Amino acid sequence: MTSVLLHWIHTVAAMIWIGGVAFIVFTLLPTLKQTADMPVRQRIMGGMVPRFRKIVGACIVLLIATGIFNMQGKVDFSLWLSTPYGQALAIKICLAAVLFALYLSAPAINRAFKNRECGHGEGAACEHDTPRPADTPKRPDIGLVLHAIVFLLGIVVLFFGKVLTVQ
Repeated sequence: MTSVLLHWIHTVAAMIWIGGVAFIVFTLLPTLKQTADMPVRQRIMGGMVPRFRKIVGACIVLLIATGIFNMQGKVDFSLWLSTPYGQALAIKICLAAVLFALYLSAPAINRAFKNRECGHGEGAACEHDTPRPADTPKRPDIGLVLHAIVFLLGIVVLFFGKVLTVQ
């Protein structure tokens, strides 16, 4: 019974994270871009992002803890890369590590791109409320790009999780 509960917690934590990212990518950001001016968008995202990051942080802790427990007794670590189960698990762990790294580095990446877009040097403050010159090429929103990468990698990790439950 404990194994089923921990597997369920693992799956729900992944779904909360990836489902939240799907909402941001496919609903929130496009709606804000169409309906809100920059100060309103910044205020909404400034309130939402810290809350969502706390939820994701808790999900990551749950994913790591339940993932370690779920591996117990299923993998002979001396042979794990020589079996299909072990190979799928290794891929899932590597992709999850990339997702965790993106979570940890996203604020710094976002800050660096926004500072570069404003023309400020490394570490300079940027308010983003000055309009860009008309001849400035429009760059993709780095926040949207990062969320889209997390969403796509998350879907792949969920796929490998399903592969593991079938074997």
